[in-house]
Amino acid sequence: MILEILDENGVLQTTTNVILNQIVGHMKRKYGPMQVDDECVDQMMNAGHIRVAEAWGDILDMYIKGEEQQTAVRIMTGNKEAAHDGVSMEFFKKNWSIINDILIMFNQMYSTGNIREQQRHVITVCIPKTTAPKTPADYRPIALLNTHYKILVRIVPSRMWPIMAELLHPCQHGGVHG
Repeated sequence: MILEILDENGVLQTTTNVILNQIVGHMKRKYGPMQVDDECVDQMMNAGHIRVAEAWGDILDMYIKGEEQQTAVRIMTGNKEAAHDGVSMEFFKKNWSIINDILIMFNQMYSTGNIREQQRHVITVCIPKTTAPKTPADYRPIALLNTHYKILVRIVPSRMWPIMAELLHPCQHGGVHG
């Protein structure tokens, strides 16, 4: 818990609401929308689109298989803090045989594009960058996501890996194996 913080005028603030407002204001200024040159954005958007072959579209849109879900859980770190929903990845790893109903929920979410509000809920925690943080800039925000959401977010990119080399420009290497 952050007990005190220096505001933008260098005044020490100690009340919870003022500290919260200082942190939120700083994050909005740092991570909020920024002015961009519309012409440059248009040029980027029209720089060349590569369409995914229809067969790949079918693969990307198909229902999630149990093996995909299990692989996503297996490769994720299990010994981290539980998400805000109280369910840790370790729970999924150790109780795999009793949670197959989650696959039904994932397929409903994936096919409809509807994710319930509580599943999208994120808690942002501010981690000190220094040993003696004094200002909002001395904190780094991290997002604690719901464990179900983390699993689903692992499955989608794993489906795209085989075609990333086709979709990316030759000078781009992020997300391409090897």
